[in-house]
Amino acid sequence: LEYYDKGKKECIESLRKELESLKQEKEMVDGKLAGLLIASKDLDNLIESQRPSPTVESTSRDDQNRNSSASENG
Repeated sequence: LEYYDKGKKECIESLRKELESLKQEKEMVDGKLAGLLIASKDLDNLIESQRPSPTVESTSRDDQNRNSSASENG
């Protein structure tokens, strides 16, 4: 029975150490993820700032209106 209890205690201690190690690893991964999210947002902002402003394109109907008014005046 004493041997069994000693084995359980060692197992529990081993699991505690592993849990602590995993918590530290998770903190590192969370930090890296936060950095990547910030970099991604910065990159999105940079890409957006490099896009040209949208231009208003005329439609074929607009062209027809211009042509008909030009022929009426001319």
